[in-house]
Amino acid sequence: MCVMAKCKLFKVLKGKNKKYRVGSYFRELSVVIIGVAVTFYVSGIIESNREQQDIKLQLSTIYDELSYNRDKLVALYKYYDTHEIVKRQLYAFVETPDKVDNDSLNAAARLIGKTHVFVYKRGAYGLFEVSGVIKSFRNRALLLKISDCYALLERCKENYLEYSNLKLNEIQKLYNMNTEYLMKDDGWINIPEARGIFNFYLMVSREANKEDIREIEEVLKEIKSYIN
Repeated sequence: MCVMAKCKLFKVLKGKNKKYRVGSYFRELSVVIIGVAVTFYVSGIIESNREQQDIKLQLSTIYDELSYNRDKLVALYKYYDTHEIVKRQLYAFVETPDKVDNDSLNAAARLIGKTHVFVYKRGAYGLFEVSGVIKSFRNRALLLKISDCYALLERCKENYLEYSNLKLNEIQKLYNMNTEYLMKDDGWINIPEARGIFNFYLMVSREANKEDIREIEEVLKEIKSYIN
């Protein structure tokens, strides 16, 4: 074989080898790119699943917290019911003082002195508000309803504090009453110190709003459906 022929053959083989190396490089690069893409995709799925689990875990604690707050609100409204009982008994005394049962007046006196404490919890919801996973919570409608429930509870707390302060202010005046009047059936009603608490019950209204409780219970159902 002549020298020129050998040179041509060498160039052909060299070109083919170069094309093979370039093709092999791109194939290997494609494998690497696909591998990286798959890794990121799988990592994204894992991270998304982890976030959803974190959301469900935090919603579970919010569910327990709202259940506790619902029970506290029920107890508060039962306390308000006693206000309406006393109110009706005192109205009866004003309208027909000669026909009022003394036992009813004594029962009213005991209810007047009854106190209550309304405190609700918001720690679980507070942690959820500042957590990073809240951004991944796609059910914005449920998030708004949960927020409304806590706003409702805060409003109930403010109303109760206003009510409680007014009542305690009038109850303190009863401490100056002559003890003998307290021992009588209706003697306490007719003295000046009792006039304030008497008018308080006649003028102030604190009826239970059953819609508040139903609103919280509906949200509890939605949270339970989401975390199950």
